[in-house]
Amino acid sequence: IVDADGRFRYQSPSVERILGYDADRTVGDMAWEYMHPDDRDGLIETFEEWKGDAGVGESVEYRARHADGSWRWFEGRGTDQFENPAVDGYVINSRDITVRKESEQQLAQTQELLSEVSELADIGAWEYDAESETLTNTAGTRRIYGLESDTELTLSEAFERFHPDDRARLRECFEECLETGKPYEIDVRVITGDDHQRWLTAKGERIQDGDAGTIVRGYLQDVTEQKTREQQLIDLNETAQRLSKGSSRPDL
Repeated sequence: IVDADGRFRYQSPSVERILGYDADRTVGDMAWEYMHPDDRDGLIETFEEWKGDAGVGESVEYRARHADGSWRWFEGRGTDQFENPAVDGYVINSRDITVRKESEQQLAQTQELLSEVSELADIGAWEYDAESETLTNTAGTRRIYGLESDTELTLSEAFERFHPDDRARLRECFEECLETGKPYEIDVRVITGDDHQRWLTAKGERIQDGDAGTIVRGYLQDVTEQKTREQQLIDLNETAQRLSKGSSRPDL
C-alpha cells in the first residue's frame, strides 16, 4: 500500500522472500527509489493515471532492485482504496515475472541469431520446442533440404529428409539430447528435394528455460565439398598404393 505521494505505507511479508527486504523497514520509503531508473518516470506517470481512476488500473511491467543489488521484473496492478478507511491508500499487487522476461529476451536473441544464420547459404539453424512439439527452421535450413522458402516441417518430416542409413543414428542423438541434455555433433547425409545427396554436420544442444520449457536448438552445415575432397584423397591414396604394389612385381 502506498500513499498519494508514492510512499510505502505497508508491504506484505513476502517482500523479504522475493526482494530480500524487511517489510517493516521499507515503510515510509518512496517506492520509486526501489525501481530501475529507466522505468521510474513511466511508473510515476502510470501511478498518476491510476489515481485518477476509481477502478482497477491496467497492469504495468517494471524492474525492482533486489537487496543484493540485482534487478527483478514485476507485473503490477493498482486499485484506489483511499475511500476505504481500513486502507486509506493505493493498493498495488505485483508478481515476479523475471523468468518470463528472461525467456522473452532469450527468444528474441534466438530469433535474431536464426535470422542472421538464415542468410548463410551453407548453414541452417533450427529449434524444437518440446512442450508445443513445434519445429522452427530458418531459410538456410530449408535451402539445405532443397525445399521452398515457405515450407514448414514437423520433427518427423525433418528426420525423413536424411539418408536412411543415417536417420536412426541422428534420431538417437537428438532424443538423447532432449532427455539427458547431452549435446551432439555428427556428420550425416541429407536427401534434397531433387533427390541429390549432400553431407551435413548436424549439431544440437538442449536448453532448459524455466517457464519456457525444454528447447533443443541446433545447426546444420553443408560439408559436401569437404567430404568430396576427403574421398578424393582416399581414392588417390588407394590408387597410389595399388600402383606402388604393382611396380614391385618381378617381370614374368
